[in-house]
Amino acid sequence: IGKQEWLAENVSTPVFLNGDSILHAKTKQQWVWAGRKQLPALCYYDSNPDNDGIHGRLYNWYAVSSSKQLCPKGYHVPTRSDWNELTKFIGNKTAGDQLKGKVGWKENGLDQFGFNATPGGQRTPNGDFTNIGNYTIWWTSSTTNVYAATYRMIRDDVYKNSKLLQSNDIFEHGYCVRCVKDLN
Repeated sequence: IGKQEWLAENVSTPVFLNGDSILHAKTKQQWVWAGRKQLPALCYYDSNPDNDGIHGRLYNWYAVSSSKQLCPKGYHVPTRSDWNELTKFIGNKTAGDQLKGKVGWKENGLDQFGFNATPGGQRTPNGDFTNIGNYTIWWTSSTTNVYAATYRMIRDDVYKNSKLLQSNDIFEHGYCVRCVKDLN
């Protein structure tokens, strides 16, 4: 997309690039414990492995920011600037619709670039799952303070929002991750 090469699906690995396992938080208690201990953790939406093949896994920001690296060799978790470059190339007014996949959403997208964004939902810091079918949220590798990082989001909602939204959230949330190729 433009001068960037993005993976065509969300991350779905149970291990870091170095081969170390990432804690699979299957229960609410495990998710909350990992967040309190600031440990990398992952899960399937609703603890259902069937969601992995559709949306990838959800990761807390401790997994995203680990020096052990979540993305495959030659790729990285995008920075706020990487996402800004993507939206600048596409045009933010319709970036959400252009990146959304053609199935799975209430208002399906155009998938003009083969990005195939799916509405994977999120896991809250208290371990609840919300918004599958309505939102997709991706972590960036950019922090905003010592407790929060930037994320990017596409949503289906009553406002018919077509933008690729940006905000910040605390590290204990579980969001999807998309990787972008390193510049040579």
